[in-house]
Amino acid sequence: AVETISSIDSDVFDGKTVIDVTNALTPSFELAYPNSSVAEHLQQALPNAHLVKTMNTAAMTLMTNPASIGASSVFLSGDDDDAKSETAGLLTHLGWSSDDIVDLGGIDTAGGPEHYFFLFFRLAGALKSEAFNIRVVK
Repeated sequence: AVETISSIDSDVFDGKTVIDVTNALTPSFELAYPNSSVAEHLQQALPNAHLVKTMNTAAMTLMTNPASIGASSVFLSGDDDDAKSETAGLLTHLGWSSDDIVDLGGIDTAGGPEHYFFLFFRLAGALKSEAFNIRVVK
């Protein structure tokens, strides 16, 4: 993953919002960046882009169809408020409720949702399904 990130032509992304929905894993299914996140590494590689981490806690089939399971939470991490607002607008267009969008803060918070990967796969095994997500209740 590090080699791929370092080969990116960062000028192409200057001033653009880049949405990261990934969880970077090693071949042995460990986090590639256990003490940070792929989003933080992307932000370093694309210093003039506006990185937003989101949708990485839901299965790919739910990212664009959240209503298929009912209300659940989606997270945002990023340093640029306008980019996060733009991303939140895209999320609501995809069907996420604005009440269920949780802004975690800066890009340095993206590691938290990436670590959810471990619980996600345990839950998928226990439920024998990937048609679920988590919901923050306050």
